[in-house]
Amino acid sequence: MKYTRQQRLDIGKDIHDNHLPYEEAMRKYDLARTTVENYYRMYLDEYGLKSNKTIGYRSDLTYSELGSLSKEELIDELIKARVEAERAKKGYMVKGGGQEKEFITLKKQNSK
Repeated sequence: MKYTRQQRLDIGKDIHDNHLPYEEAMRKYDLARTTVENYYRMYLDEYGLKSNKTIGYRSDLTYSELGSLSKEELIDELIKARVEAERAKKGYMVKGGGQEKEFITLKKQNSK
């Protein structure tokens, strides 16, 4: 589905004002992660705002908090973010861990 410029800005505003995580916006609007990120950036640029988003999908670290992490912790956060980004490209995310791990599809349509 194609969105008009104003609809794209509204999606970016929804993400910014409601602190809507990217994965929820992806499901709600049936969009790819990069598209959602682009709409969010478009909204920020349009109104000269700064991002209120955090690093990675599930990380609760803000940009300013990254400075207090050790080198090993930074590497761990980077790896987690890259794994989540690759999963998003393939259209799923993982909730939980171990035997309780649940795979959640991000798109409504079948990949085949």
